[in-house]
Amino acid sequence: MKTFTAFLRGINVGGKNKILMSNLSEIFRQLKFEKVATYIQSGNIVFNCQTDDIENLQILIEQAILKNSGLTVPAIIRSVEQLKMIVGKVPFLRTENVNVEQLYVTFLKQTPDEQNISKLNQMVYKDSFEIFGNDIFVHCKNGYGKTDLTNTLFENKLKVAATTRNWKTINAIISLVQKQSD
Repeated sequence: MKTFTAFLRGINVGGKNKILMSNLSEIFRQLKFEKVATYIQSGNIVFNCQTDDIENLQILIEQAILKNSGLTVPAIIRSVEQLKMIVGKVPFLRTENVNVEQLYVTFLKQTPDEQNISKLNQMVYKDSFEIFGNDIFVHCKNGYGKTDLTNTLFENKLKVAATTRNWKTINAIISLVQKQSD
């Protein structure tokens, strides 16, 4: 069995796409996933399954959520190994005086096209970001609520689905993942 985390885009944010975590857990169990666990109400689900085909898992989960709730929700999957690599790559932790409460990771459903990355990098932003494959590390000096580096911006410029989590959430999920994979 392999352990994965599904990061769902736009669940229970601003009163939209409301799905109870208990309902999401049931959907995942219906898919024959094991050790299903959720973290907070924003669509973070850790689970174990036999396959390691992330692309197929994303499609399977999206179809199951649509069938059971009527909602079209992008599912972005990361393995245990990918989450561990994220922790090791955070460029902004090497900078002096960076508050971890200003750090975020934007998960992309696929690795973006180089041309789209180039277009994104040509613009000027008030906050900082660095792209590593299909993850974007974001440093929001005044918090995510005031940044121009939103999921919508990344989705529009990079042409891929995106969802963002704060550093506290990332660390909590990694702890949960480590318990699941032991």
